[in-house]
Amino acid sequence: MRTRKVLQIISSLGVGGAETMILELSKGLDFLRVDNHIGVLSYNKNPQIELPKAAQQNNLSVQVFNCRGRIDVRTMRDIKRFIRQHDIQIIQTHGYKANFYALLCSDAKKTIRIATCHPWTETGVSLKARFYTKLDKAWLNRFDKIVAISDAVKEEISQIGISNSKVTVIDNGIDVHRFNGPFTKESARKKFGLPANKFVVGTIGRMIEEKGHDIFLKAARSLVQRNSNLLFVIVGDGPLMNQLAKQRSQLGIEKHVLLLGRRTEIPELLKTFDLFVLSSLSEGLPMVILEAMAAQKPIIATRVGAIPRVIQDGDSGLLIEPNAADLQKAILELLGDRAKADRLAQLARERIIKHFSSKSMAEKYLQLYDQAFGEKMKHDSELQY
Repeated sequence: MRTRKVLQIISSLGVGGAETMILELSKGLDFLRVDNHIGVLSYNKNPQIELPKAAQQNNLSVQVFNCRGRIDVRTMRDIKRFIRQHDIQIIQTHGYKANFYALLCSDAKKTIRIATCHPWTETGVSLKARFYTKLDKAWLNRFDKIVAISDAVKEEISQIGISNSKVTVIDNGIDVHRFNGPFTKESARKKFGLPANKFVVGTIGRMIEEKGHDIFLKAARSLVQRNSNLLFVIVGDGPLMNQLAKQRSQLGIEKHVLLLGRRTEIPELLKTFDLFVLSSLSEGLPMVILEAMAAQKPIIATRVGAIPRVIQDGDSGLLIEPNAADLQKAILELLGDRAKADRLAQLARERIIKHFSSKSMAEKYLQLYDQAFGEKMKHDSELQY
C-alpha cells in the first residue's frame, strides 16, 4: 500500500541538476512505496520533453501541464483537477514558477506545501529573472516546509527573514547503479567522436556565469601549450554559449576544446573523461559532482557552496579557489601522478555510496513528509477545541 501521495512540480528547461535531482528522488520514493508524481510545466512557445521522457524511461508517473502564457488559468484548472483526482496530500515544488502555481492551485487546509530551494541565480541574468527571484523569496513564507539543498542555500533563506525552524537541509543523492553500464571508455569515445589517444579533461554544466567556464578555458589555453595530448570538453548549453565559443576562438584553442552542447547521456559522457573539473563561482550541492563521483572519476572542483561537504580535499578529490592558475596547477598535479588520481576516484565512489545515495535522500524526504503531517494533524486538532 502506498503511504503518501505527492506531486513534484517543476518548470523544466531540459534535464539539468534540478531535474536530475527530481528523477533520483522520485525513484527513491517509488522504492519506499510513496505514490509520487512528477508534474512538468511546459510552455507552448518552448515545449520541453526531456524530463517527461526521462521519467517515462524510468517507469515514473509524470504529467505535463501545458502553459500558454506566464499565468494560464487553464493550467491552474488542470493542476487542480490532477490534485483532486489523485488525492494529492503533498505538493513539493522546485523553482519560482512551480511555487507560484502550487500556491494558487492548492488549498492550505487540505494540502501540505513544501518548497525545495535550489541555488538562486541573480548574476548574469535578465532584470526580469532577478525580479522573479525576489518575488519567489517573498512567497516562501506561505509554504509549510522549506528544503534547502545546502547550508549555503539555508543561510540565504534565513537572510530574507524566514525562521530556521521551517527550513531543513537535505543533501542531494544519486543512484550509483546508473553508472555501472556496459559501455567502455573506448566505445563511449567512439560514440561521441572523441579521439581514443587523448587525455580528456571534461566539465558538464549550464553555460551561465556562475559555472565559471571562462576559468576552464583560460586554464585550457595554458595547459595545451605544454601538452598537446590534452583535450578539453564542455557539455551543456545556455545563454553564454556564443560568448564562450567566441572566447575559445580568441584564445586560439578551437582544436583543443570541444563544445558538445546539451546531452542527456551523462553516464556515457563521464566514461569518456580522464578527469572531471567543476570551476563554478557559486553552487548549492551540484548533482554533476555526485555523478562524477559515482562514475569513479578523479575530480577537481572549486571550494564553493556545499562542494567541500561532498569532496574531501586530497581524499576524494582536489579543491581549489575559482581561478585559472589554481585549476591549471591541480590538473598538472593529477597529470603527473596517475596513481593519486586513481586513488581519489576510487575514494570518491566509495564516499558517494556511503553518504549520498538516492535511497538516503528519499528516506530523509519521507521523514519530512511524516513530520509535516504530524504537525498539521496536531494543529488541526488544536483548532477543534
